[in-house]
Amino acid sequence: MLNYPKLAQCLPGPLFGVHLAPTRVAAPFTGKQTFQIHCMSAVADFQAVQIELQRLCDAVAHYASTHNTVKGTERLLKRAQRDLASTHDFAQEENAGFSTSQAMSDCVAGLAAAAQLQGARNNLRGMQAELDVAQQASNVVCLGAKFYSHVSAGASSKSKQRKPNNANTLANHFVPSGESVEVDVVAQQGLAWIEVKAHEPFGTDSNQWLGNPGHFKGLEQQAKQQLRVAQAACNQLMWQTPTVLFHFPQGVHTDVKTQLTAMGVLVSGPGLFDPALLPAMPLAPSVTNLDVTTLCALVSEVSHADPKGPQLQAWAQRVTHWRESLAAESQEPMLPMLQPYIDGKELIAAEAATLQFQKLLDQFGGHNERCRWQALQNKLLVFSCDPSEAEKPSNDVSAVVNSTQQAHTRHVDSFDFLRNRVAHLQAISAAQRIVFALGDDQHAVTLTANGRASDFAARQGVRVEVFVHRAVWLTGLS
Repeated sequence: MLNYPKLAQCLPGPLFGVHLAPTRVAAPFTGKQTFQIHCMSAVADFQAVQIELQRLCDAVAHYASTHNTVKGTERLLKRAQRDLASTHDFAQEENAGFSTSQAMSDCVAGLAAAAQLQGARNNLRGMQAELDVAQQASNVVCLGAKFYSHVSAGASSKSKQRKPNNANTLANHFVPSGESVEVDVVAQQGLAWIEVKAHEPFGTDSNQWLGNPGHFKGLEQQAKQQLRVAQAACNQLMWQTPTVLFHFPQGVHTDVKTQLTAMGVLVSGPGLFDPALLPAMPLAPSVTNLDVTTLCALVSEVSHADPKGPQLQAWAQRVTHWRESLAAESQEPMLPMLQPYIDGKELIAAEAATLQFQKLLDQFGGHNERCRWQALQNKLLVFSCDPSEAEKPSNDVSAVVNSTQQAHTRHVDSFDFLRNRVAHLQAISAAQRIVFALGDDQHAVTLTANGRASDFAARQGVRVEVFVHRAVWLTGLS
């Protein structure tokens, strides 16, 4: 049970907004009566925090229901619910008249209760500030996201006993490594990392700024680490490094703001978060990179003819995937989905992709599909590479790259664009690496039906800009 008279002997003056009564109590109250009054005050303080925590839980739950694409809302809700349950239990214990710990002195018990109450208030203030920022920022994708500076090959202790023998197994064994940071709010589709600091203002000579080696990092080191991790290649999006912002709802000392700004951190506060500080969303790419699967979709009879026509219906009955593709076309036509990436865009392709597509067309294409390919080639800029002019990134590249120059083909004299962040990808074919590398080098969005390859790349810390569509087959119909 909280003993506020005893606590008053330990800490002078008002504590947490509550004035503690002196040890001596004037008549007519007895010591027992005074003790009960202060216990009631302690319970009331905890109950007030409970009310605010319940409101926060309700607000987070509402935010999650109206922003179901935002990840991490369940973690914030669990944190609030955990604190709510903790303060509820503590208040019940005090209200029942039981001591927090029979072995503790009244003074120590009072200090523990006061620390519990202040901790709940601090957590409440921080979580409420995070929710406020999430509500005010635009294009929020995650709350409480963890980022790393590297992604490397690794495996669990069980999987180390056997070698991965297929791409699926291999792709599941890439693990984050290096430095890590947790970001309170990730906005602008991942291009803004917002850290919320709901502390009272402090200066650059304080422990909050300098830290305590071996115990906790100060804000200075936290900011530098966030900047380092943000600049890692595995965290680039849309060919940009995420912007790091620190929000101080309680205000920020001038010296701290100056130091953070000099590092390259944007600073917001006091008060509500200022969305004007967020970096502008990048313009949609003006270049579109087509892979083999997209070339099939653009010329296939499935995408152009009536899906309910007798010819297509007869063709589709032969294979389950074909039937599913035709049924999907009836529900949601393919060409309108691809149109925003085609109309008014510069269309490019890797020669590795066009050569592979030509083989498919020669074997499975029909008359109309071949004519559409001829028309598409007139709009397509094809990039070819000569592997003899540069070090090959892998043994099998020569099998899919040809140096023959054709009409509308730009000859690339080296493998420079294959030496970028895509070159090291594993569990992805050489042909697909070339397609992704070309799109990355040309700042183009890559259209593909190969969602597995883009997932494998993401697991290895390379987020290529892709639009994944469903697979469409060539029909061979005339």
